[in-house]
Amino acid sequence: MTRINPNLGDSGLPTNPGPNPPGGSTVRDARDRGAVGPRIDASRVSQRIDVILRVGFSHRPQRTDYPTDSPLSRAVKFHEAALALLGNFAREAGRVVDDAELSPIGRTKRLAFVGSDFLKRLDDLATNEPMLPTLRRMRDKSAAEVRSAIKFPAADDLGGLLREREIRDRLYAMDSGPRHEAFRRIIDARDPLGLAAVVNAPVFAPLFPARIVEEGVKEVAEAIVPDAAKTRAESEEAIASIEAVRDDARAMIAESAGVDVRQREGLSAADRGREAVTA
Repeated sequence: MTRINPNLGDSGLPTNPGPNPPGGSTVRDARDRGAVGPRIDASRVSQRIDVILRVGFSHRPQRTDYPTDSPLSRAVKFHEAALALLGNFAREAGRVVDDAELSPIGRTKRLAFVGSDFLKRLDDLATNEPMLPTLRRMRDKSAAEVRSAIKFPAADDLGGLLREREIRDRLYAMDSGPRHEAFRRIIDARDPLGLAAVVNAPVFAPLFPARIVEEGVKEVAEAIVPDAAKTRAESEEAIASIEAVRDDARAMIAESAGVDVRQREGLSAADRGREAVTA
């Protein structure tokens, strides 16, 4: 962990619990002196940063020992990098608030500049390779593989379409209990014709509720291509973790530096548009 100043331990917490440690002070100290302004609860902000530096972000990955080819290993790296960046921000902020040559207004402006700079670094860390763009491609590729895992009869396969209809008619003739049991057997057998009979039932006369059909198809597809299913699930989890950690760090930096997070959320409208296109 980056040491913020000589009076902070490796965890990022003060080794000297006094209000103004000699040789360096935290963002909290500057705000207590009125350098940044009264609109932010300085003690609460600083305490939250201290906790994050000590124990990590609440949305961090559950483990740190994922295989290197796992999407979740990227989330682990991002969490570590975000912690280091937050520690570096606290160190830079400490230098600003301890600069005796700055007026209170100058200190406020300088701290906001530092905060904006670190917000940009944070967003670059998340939105550049190999983080979110790579993970979104991994998610989309594996999801497409899962979706195409079940080979339904082609539109010009008349024989297959007739057999599909026969299966559907037999299912229609069953009572609810036996029909659900038959669907369970279709799933366990990974029977593409049986699944097609269920999936292609008319909207006005479904064999089962849509949720049950979707879960059945998903179960079969994931059983056919388990590696792709695992990659998709881990990619989605890694993306959610990185986005949540980014948002938490963004809020900490913006609030500590007095930056209006509504104006500087970290991503510009153009950046968000590019993300939407590549997602």
